[in-house]
Amino acid sequence: EGPLRVGEQQEPRALSRAFVEACGENQIRRNDDFNGPEQEGAGLYQVTQFWDERRNGERCSAAAAYLHPVMSRPNLTVITGAQATGIVLDGNRSTGVRYRKGNSEAIAQAGREVIVCGGAFGSPQLLLLSGIGPAAELAVHGIPVAHELPGVGKNLQDHVSVILMYRRRAPGGPFLRNMRADRIGFDFAKTYFTGRGFSGDVPGGVVAFLKSGPERPLPDVQLLFTAAPLAAWPYLKPFKAPFPDGFATRIVATQPESRGAVKL
Repeated sequence: EGPLRVGEQQEPRALSRAFVEACGENQIRRNDDFNGPEQEGAGLYQVTQFWDERRNGERCSAAAAYLHPVMSRPNLTVITGAQATGIVLDGNRSTGVRYRKGNSEAIAQAGREVIVCGGAFGSPQLLLLSGIGPAAELAVHGIPVAHELPGVGKNLQDHVSVILMYRRRAPGGPFLRNMRADRIGFDFAKTYFTGRGFSGDVPGGVVAFLKSGPERPLPDVQLLFTAAPLAAWPYLKPFKAPFPDGFATRIVATQPESRGAVKL
C-alpha cells in the first residue's frame, strides 16, 4: 500500500534462486520479507516497479511515486541543475536557501521551514558552509559562527564491504548471452512493450542477513549476491570483446563500531 509500488521479482534468475537454496543448505533460513518483523535470513529482493496497463514493469522511483503526480501544483517549484551553497539565517531562524545555477546566484525564501536532506555528506557540508557546526572547524576555513553545534559532521558510519568475485568454469551464462549488443537491443523493446525480459530485471536481487555470532541480538553481516560480474558491457564480436563471465558476492558489515567525521 502507498504511493511507492513494492512487489516481488517477476522473473528471478536461476542463479539467484540457487544462491537462496544454497543458503538453506547451510542453515540460513529463507526470508521473503526483510522489512517485516525479522530481518535474518536469505531471499530475493522485493522491487519497486509499476504493474498496470500504462506502465507495465516500469521502475517506480521516489520521483515517480511522490513528485511526478504533484508537479502541476501551483505551490511547487522544482529547480534542477542548481547547487545549494548555504542556509540563509535570521538570528537562530532559517529563512531560506542560497543556491547557484549556472553563473547566477539566488535565494529561495522559506514560507514555513527549510528541510536539509543532502545525505551523509551533503547535509553537514551545507550546515558548515552556513556557519552551523563546531566553532574550531569553522574557524579553520574563516567561516563566521552562526550557531555552534558540535555534532555536525560527527558520528559518520560506513558499511565497509569485501567483494568475492568468481569466474564461471564454462563461460556462456544467461547474463553474458543477453548482454550481446544485438540481443540486448531486442530485449529493450520487449521490456518496453511487455514489462518483462532481461532488461526489466535486476542482475543481483538476492540478499542474506546473518549474525556473526549467536550472542548478537541482530544481524550484523549482509551478503549481496549478484548473478553477474561487477564489470559488464554490451559486446559484439569482432567489434567489441565480451566481458569475463562470472558472478560475485559482497560481504557487508552492517553494525560497524568505528566512527568518522565529515569536514570541509
